[in-house]
Amino acid sequence: ITKASFTITSESTQEIMSKAFKLASEERPGPVHLDFPKDEADREAVFRSTGFAEPIRLSHQEPKSLSELDPLVKRIERSRMPVLISGIESKRAGAHAELTAFAEKLGCPVMVSAKSRGSFDESHPLYAGIFLGSFSKDTFEDDVISKSDLLILVGLDPVELLPKPWAIDRPIIHMGPCADVDCIYSAEIEAVGDIRTLMNTLVHAELSRKAWDPATIEGYRDNIRERLSKSEDALPLHHIIQCTRRHLPPDGVLCVDIGAFNSMVQYLWQVRQPNTYFTTKGLSTMAFALPAAIGAKLALPDKQVVCFIGDGSLLMCLHDLSLCARLGLPMVIVVFSDEALGLIKVKQQQKGMRPLGIGLKNPDWPALMRAFGGKGFRAETAAELDQVMEAAFADGGLCLIEAVLDPETYGDHLELIRG
Repeated sequence: ITKASFTITSESTQEIMSKAFKLASEERPGPVHLDFPKDEADREAVFRSTGFAEPIRLSHQEPKSLSELDPLVKRIERSRMPVLISGIESKRAGAHAELTAFAEKLGCPVMVSAKSRGSFDESHPLYAGIFLGSFSKDTFEDDVISKSDLLILVGLDPVELLPKPWAIDRPIIHMGPCADVDCIYSAEIEAVGDIRTLMNTLVHAELSRKAWDPATIEGYRDNIRERLSKSEDALPLHHIIQCTRRHLPPDGVLCVDIGAFNSMVQYLWQVRQPNTYFTTKGLSTMAFALPAAIGAKLALPDKQVVCFIGDGSLLMCLHDLSLCARLGLPMVIVVFSDEALGLIKVKQQQKGMRPLGIGLKNPDWPALMRAFGGKGFRAETAAELDQVMEAAFADGGLCLIEAVLDPETYGDHLELIRG
């Protein structure tokens, strides 16, 4: 019935009313419900001056002149070390080429949200990693953000961020098809319009190249690879990711489930082309990857498709193995098998809790795949994984690889990524 519903308090009146009016009038317009508790009615509302200007709005056509974007251009020109952050809306807009041209004009690093991967080629020298909204010191994200003096958010949807309050003190420019109605962060300038039009227009503006050293950006990437590729496990998590990446061509599709392994995939899997990487964020729904891989293979039958899924998630969608077999869908399913709900286990340990309700009793995954008419493999060491990965990709049919992991393998890398 309504686009949103809010409860007004004396402390939140300004924030809620601003958000409500924005939301009601923005595309698509509609009603917003406001609840005003009786015990708040006689309290004085708190007002804080923001000093931010109204959004700059563009149609989907080229603006008549660059002067329409003068405030935006001048703000970007004043910055020395801006960071460009691409969100899911720029991926949906197909702004890959325009985003790349704008980044190259500025010579600034580009970070992408987890669901925007493919909007910028991650083999590009300006690629600087994943933006999760961790807001934590000593993370890979902080290595880049802490050196910036301006964040240019292009098509970022706050649902993509980790569920934490916004804690970055850098100035922000918001660009996208909708105004910042979520008010998770406070943008100095908003430019509302078609993302490709905005990028194209800014590429032709008089903007100087920024002070970022390409060697510094390369150092960020090297640091990530080095620190996440250390392990004494018989079958290291990073080896599974990197081995699969070597076998899947650049235009192949990877569908990734949620789980403790997911964070490593975000940083170690290189996405080179649009629409070749799909994951679940926001609600972080388990058992997403296998149905997504089925959809990807049906939509893109000529592309190779790989599914990364945890054992807990696969237990929730076992019937989809039957669907894969019935439809005759060739793909490689890699099961990260640690017999636990790993991410929940890590969170329990971080809070000093004893592990509770996280253990799993797995079936014989390769035998189960064979029962459905596919090929099943099992790997407990890096050498075994290399062999079965080669066999699965050479087979060209429906194959499942159970990659057996040490249940204690997670933890350190999550701190580097999520804080």
